[in-house]
Amino acid sequence: GEQLSGTGSGIISSEDGYIITNAHVLTNGKSFRVIMSDETEYPATVIGKDNKTDLAVIKIEGSDFPAAVMGNSDEVVLGESVVAIGNPAGLSGSVTNGIVSGLNRQIRSDATGFDMNCIQTNAAISPGNSGGALVNTYGQVIGINSQKIAATEFEGIGFAISINEAQPIINDLIEHGYVTGRVKIGITMQIIDQMSAQMYGYQPGVGVVSVEANSPAAKAGLVPGDIITEIDGESVLSSEKLNQILEKHKPGDEITLTVFRQRSQSYGKDQELTMKLELGEAGAPTDTSSSTQQQTPSTNNGSNRKNNN
Repeated sequence: GEQLSGTGSGIISSEDGYIITNAHVLTNGKSFRVIMSDETEYPATVIGKDNKTDLAVIKIEGSDFPAAVMGNSDEVVLGESVVAIGNPAGLSGSVTNGIVSGLNRQIRSDATGFDMNCIQTNAAISPGNSGGALVNTYGQVIGINSQKIAATEFEGIGFAISINEAQPIINDLIEHGYVTGRVKIGITMQIIDQMSAQMYGYQPGVGVVSVEANSPAAKAGLVPGDIITEIDGESVLSSEKLNQILEKHKPGDEITLTVFRQRSQSYGKDQELTMKLELGEAGAPTDTSSSTQQQTPSTNNGSNRKNNN
């Protein structure tokens, strides 16, 4: 039989059935159903999801759905009353109230290391009402409830992605199915920390595990096993730093990489190379990568998660 797994909340953003939710609400799901407040059910298709910002858009077929009214989160003031709407623990239509207790909080998503502009509230936001609406006293949506900071000392702090920050991403997902204007290098990478670097006689930096065929990285001359130590003269020792640098750029920009290539790949001696790389557009996320796989030596370090960039 069908197994009902995760539940989450969503916001109907248009009368023809576009619904905003969190990307993590859709994780591991194959098919999705939307249950309205009057218990009617609709099958939903995924229009697009963006793991970086944890936003997603799904769609149900029909018309005259009760679309939410979007507010302007730049006009939100400290201390104003808000209500978080959602389905915590699958309890439909639950409402918690509170006030805006912080504005313009740059909250880093644990999953992606990406900073989002959030509204902080003491209205209870639990995993089940993730993806639901944070509304002001006029009933306008000013934020999209997101993961609660799950630590006991932070009881009573919830965060919602401010609607002004979310809107362009939602529009892109509806129009293109992905977020446009993001840059891509075309590598699978593994951060090489100071300790592993010393152990293996490397340089610390961004280790290139594989290079996607025909990608900006391939055109620049990067090969698996290379270690990117600097971009435009700034050292890159963490994926956060790499993201920070890349977020300042747009597709088509040229960056300069400083690359350490060890002797096994460079005829006898270690080399430090300088390469020019023209950034591509990340485009629609693909699952198929026709890339040449080659592993950098394993460092048995749990934090060395592989990331695509």
